[in-house]
Amino acid sequence: MVRASAVPALPGASLWKFLFVGLASMVAVNLLPDSLFLPLNRVTAELAGSCLQLFGQNASVDGTVICVGSFRAQVITECTALFCSILFSAFLVAARATAGERLAGFAVGTAVLFSADVVRIAAVVAAGGADSRLFPFMHVYLGQVMMVLLVGGMSSAWMKWVATRTGGVSTAGFAMRLAVYGSILFVMWLPVHHRYVALLDRAVTGFLALAGKTVVIPLRPEIYHHTLSLVVFTALVLASSGIAPGRRAAGLALGVVLLATVHVLFRLNQVVVVMWQPAGLSRLHPLIHVANQYLLPLLLWLAVLAWGSARWEGDGICAFCPPPDSGGDGGGSL
Repeated sequence: MVRASAVPALPGASLWKFLFVGLASMVAVNLLPDSLFLPLNRVTAELAGSCLQLFGQNASVDGTVICVGSFRAQVITECTALFCSILFSAFLVAARATAGERLAGFAVGTAVLFSADVVRIAAVVAAGGADSRLFPFMHVYLGQVMMVLLVGGMSSAWMKWVATRTGGVSTAGFAMRLAVYGSILFVMWLPVHHRYVALLDRAVTGFLALAGKTVVIPLRPEIYHHTLSLVVFTALVLASSGIAPGRRAAGLALGVVLLATVHVLFRLNQVVVVMWQPAGLSRLHPLIHVANQYLLPLLLWLAVLAWGSARWEGDGICAFCPPPDSGGDGGGSL
């Protein structure tokens, strides 16, 4: 039987703290001028260019633009690890831990996230330089799926370290499951996600028709990034152990419905901004995008973990600990 004392706890109050810190930080970033983040974008582009050169690529960097042959890609703020670092920092603040444990987690976590992001950008640009048709797929797979899953994996690793305080921390099993589920779901989602977006657009046109507005929303062949939060959330829940099957299924269903509702609001806001260009909603649109893409999948995953593990004494949760009936003492690793 897994005891609550053996695993870190993240009760409901901490989930609200995670939401508040993460959302407030994203609002602050959204309100700040883009020029403030230009140095970060340039440094990220320079490091990614150096990484490409290190592996023999004929790469050059001009400000925030990376060139490999005739292929060019610009690094914007969302391309950096800023939002993933905000998510991870919000988790550190919300979880029960000492200041020293949080500081250690922040130092190591942000270093890993920014390093992984540089390698990710280099890989995406290299793929685009080899064949420009690969760029959109590699961009959303590594940037919109794997980077957010990395935050989930690092959060679990830090939870494990706080719980055990041992030098040999292993979350390889959880990380492997995340990578496998994330990759499989991504491949499965691409062929059908345009039909999903068509359903969202039907709901949007229906809402606007009630307001006396008639619009036609063209469905473009591009990959719709905002729908990938479904892939991230589902992969996190499926990869987590210690959740009762019934609660896992119910949590997945409820989470998918909530994300779909946010997707409808995102598309509605997008249509209104394009058609009528209201100043306030134009500023709100990127905030809805980053909150849906980064914050909500992690928040809903943590909520499913907390609810699915409520039968444990003290509501302790651990995404990688053995199930309660496995006879483990909570100190093992996968």
